[in-house]
Amino acid sequence: MIALVMSTNQPPKILGTCFALRRPTSLLTAHHVIKKHDPGTLGVFFIGTPTLRRVTAVHPHPKADVAILEAEDPADSPIEPATQILTGIHLGETFIAIGFPSELIFGQAGGHPHRMLMGHYQRFMDYESNLHGYRYAAGEMNVPNPKGMSGAPLLRPETPQFVSGLATETIDVESYPSVIHEETIDGRTDKITEKRLIQYGVSVILGNLVDWINERIPPA
Repeated sequence: MIALVMSTNQPPKILGTCFALRRPTSLLTAHHVIKKHDPGTLGVFFIGTPTLRRVTAVHPHPKADVAILEAEDPADSPIEPATQILTGIHLGETFIAIGFPSELIFGQAGGHPHRMLMGHYQRFMDYESNLHGYRYAAGEMNVPNPKGMSGAPLLRPETPQFVSGLATETIDVESYPSVIHEETIDGRTDKITEKRLIQYGVSVILGNLVDWINERIPPA
């Protein structure tokens, strides 16, 4: 279901995560992952398959951080896509998100290059990205999105062929300052404090885009 989005320029470059929806040739990703790249240079690679598949068309959403990729048919390797977009999700609904964090691709050697996160939706919001400029109905996740996870699907754990969201970015929230220690110099005592950041992931709620997606990837 999940694949790497890549630039096929030399040297090839890994851009992020995508996933197949309803058919092996139609994939969703976060638009910011690919927007600076010529569509003719894009490809997708499913782990365990022998070839990089060329992207033949890109359909960006006009406002949300989502793009549909049309890719060559993986006739030599069967791909099991997500089959259904969930609608009417609720606070506390759980998900698993599967993608390719950069540190597993470029850092640690050995092991699988993908990671599965488990979490839940803790807030829904009309989101405007200060980082990328997109606007969309979003779900706030209780876990951050590591770099490279953008475009990963948020799947229902008990029925992982059902997808509710698409991971886009991480937001930082300042926590209350905490006193680390006190220093006394020349009779004056100063408190040394530190503000720690709390990070939450952001995802596009795909149920709000279902009409747009159905026009381009019709249900079976």
